Amino acid sequence: MPEGEDSRLDVLVDAVTARWTDCEIVSERNPLRDVIEQVCYAALAETNGGWENNEGAFGDFRFDVANRTLTLEFNGRYMSTEYSEHSWIEEA
Repeated sequence: MPEGEDSRLDVLVDAVTARWTDCEIVSERNPLRDVIEQVCYAALAETNGGWENNEGAFGDFRFDVANRTLTLEFNGRYMSTEYSEHSWIEEA
């Protein structure tokens, strides 16, 4: 384990989710680290679909356990171009 990594994230916790294929409620025991990752990816997909595309989005999730809130600070990057063409023809 890398120095400074918290082993408390390896504790097994019960997580209840709805399977997307058939909406069946499933209870699984997974490491806390994996459950947190799944929650973050679900929140990210819900609010910023396509975040993995374009020029490298970035941001932070902030968990406030005391207030039971999860906040996502998201920065999307994209490159855009705008093309236009105009033609004028003089009629004889």
